[in-house]
Amino acid sequence: MGEAFPRFITFSILFAALLGLIAGFGFVSYEKLVFFNVWLLSVPHTFSTFFRHDLRTPKKGMFAIFAFFLFLGILTAVSSKVDLGIFIAVYFFAQQIHYARQNYGIARILEAGRDRSRLESLFYPSVALISVLGAVSKGPINFFGFAVKNPLPFLVSEPVTAVLLSVILGAFLLNRSRDRWPPALMHFGMNAAIFLFSQHFTLVWFVINVLHNLQYLQLMVRTERSARILVFPYILSLALALFSGLPGMILVFLSLNFTHYLWDSRIWRGVRVS
Repeated sequence: MGEAFPRFITFSILFAALLGLIAGFGFVSYEKLVFFNVWLLSVPHTFSTFFRHDLRTPKKGMFAIFAFFLFLGILTAVSSKVDLGIFIAVYFFAQQIHYARQNYGIARILEAGRDRSRLESLFYPSVALISVLGAVSKGPINFFGFAVKNPLPFLVSEPVTAVLLSVILGAFLLNRSRDRWPPALMHFGMNAAIFLFSQHFTLVWFVINVLHNLQYLQLMVRTERSARILVFPYILSLALALFSGLPGMILVFLSLNFTHYLWDSRIWRGVRVS
């Protein structure tokens, strides 16, 4: 696994860019592409974390189910009293850290056996947080009908954000040999340049989300050495899609993703690097 830019990452980038172009030029309606991404990439990728062989035991499986229903119960109980946009904002920021964790984990897998510095563990979440804070500091972002706002009491201007990101990237790259730069540059490009300076925020989010989902699905097949690992995730996803028109589906989707983020922390904490 020592290749700097393996085929599954290259394919993910190209496929995500292709869908972005199709959506951007209006060849296929954006709503249909989002539907495709959610039910054929996003939800299967979410469910697939529950079927990893290193985490799949009855006790751990029950914990995931319990966490899902706990989140769903809490969201259902407070949804009539609290603005749902608050949960969307939490979901959005948690998702960016989730992306960072996966990219860091993949970088570790690709560089198995090499020493890692503390700076590397801070690089991925720092880039994600600073770039997103810089984006929302322009004002509330319309994220599928919900407003995502800056949670901090101060604004982060684009010049300041650009300087901070450049310093972080420079320090990180100077601490590594050139053959170890590609994963960092990919993550930097995804979260910094694209999120900060794009005028089409939701479209860019869609492209990055497609990349993230497809990257993980392929990684699952690669690490499990079998595509059969995706059978149950796809069955569950398609079954859930049949009920996607039901009221409150957004609560199910949020609860599923919050459980996924919780579960994901277990996965990348013990990621295999050999």
